[in-house]
Amino acid sequence: MVMDAAAKLGYTPNAIARSLISNRSGLVAIALDSESNPMYDLQSRTLALEIQKRGGQVVLCPIDKDDLDLAISRAIEYQVDGLIIATSRLTSRAFAQCEKFGVHLSLINRYVENINANSAGIDNQLAGKQAADYLTEKGYKQLAFISGDAGSMTSEERWIGFSTRVKELGLSTPIFIQSKYNFEAGLNAASEVLDHPAKPDAIFCANDILAMGVMDGLRKSGAQIPSDYA
Repeated sequence: MVMDAAAKLGYTPNAIARSLISNRSGLVAIALDSESNPMYDLQSRTLALEIQKRGGQVVLCPIDKDDLDLAISRAIEYQVDGLIIATSRLTSRAFAQCEKFGVHLSLINRYVENINANSAGIDNQLAGKQAADYLTEKGYKQLAFISGDAGSMTSEERWIGFSTRVKELGLSTPIFIQSKYNFEAGLNAASEVLDHPAKPDAIFCANDILAMGVMDGLRKSGAQIPSDYA
């Protein structure tokens, strides 16, 4: 009877009014890097659908020009209940903002000790070790690592795992090439690989987008993959 009357009156629930009563907005912000990486798009869509299934709504906050603090400030303006951060660049101010306003915090593919936050990701050092094992088992001797952005936790941990395992296997320390997490940086890194006096025969890139740029750069120079470079 009540539902029939509501339908006749054209009534729809008011989420804003409900949030004033419950002191909860039901909003969850996702702060993610604005760089061109389809992984972030897939993550955002999957998270948004799951949050909606649980009765919440998503506020998308792209991180422009690496300004995570600004993205978080904008999210807090909407009085979000939770914040999911998907970036390799974290700041202490960002954590302080979330704690100050009582925003529940979750991190994707990174973790920080001694803060109140959930974290979901992979074991990056183990991934680096597995890459080293795979390449050496295939017979490659002179290995190279092309990193992501300077200060990126994921890139640094993959380098630690990779270089440590290579040394354990009795090979020389891998060549380290500083780069960034984007396709164009991969093209530039390919030039460094080609010009390097040690002539690496196998390359471990910090992520797939970077690897695609490296592969295109090597192929444009006439190199064959995987016969010249693995």
